[in-house]
Amino acid sequence: MNIEQFFIAVSKVTLY
Repeated sequence: MNIEQFFIAVSKVTLY
């Protein structure tokens, strides 16, 4: 598991 991958998912939610 990579932290970057997790941040990408959070970024999508934040953009929402």
